[in-house]
Amino acid sequence: MHPWRFTAMQRAIVYICLLSVTFISSCSTSDEKKCSKLKRGEFYYKSGGGFEGSSIVRTDSVQVVTDKKTGETMKQKVVWIEPCTYVLYPFPGSRPSILNSDLFPIKVSIREVAKKYYTVHVTSWDGKSDFEDTAWIVR
Repeated sequence: MHPWRFTAMQRAIVYICLLSVTFISSCSTSDEKKCSKLKRGEFYYKSGGGFEGSSIVRTDSVQVVTDKKTGETMKQKVVWIEPCTYVLYPFPGSRPSILNSDLFPIKVSIREVAKKYYTVHVTSWDGKSDFEDTAWIVR
């Protein structure tokens, strides 16, 4: 058999591999574009219980979280470690009671991006806090 001739089975395997690579790369590119839209903007987060909710204003490497009930703010450094994953660190002197400072750094993985919201998986550095939640896109 000539070294450059492939059987029908070999050609099918090559086509499947090429299609798989194309599909995987197109999905990740789409996710990267969707996640990049979340690097800047205003968002709203509300968890359960008596918590009123928080406004989040993010400008790529900094985000400011404002508790809607108390008006208390917390400034956080945002470090993007992957296109859809970032880590939050509190700025020195910015440790109000909005969040327990023992949780930091906090790793946030964006799972899904829709037109009006995005879902995240959040993990604290110590692993004691690990949950999925939704943030709403304001602008």
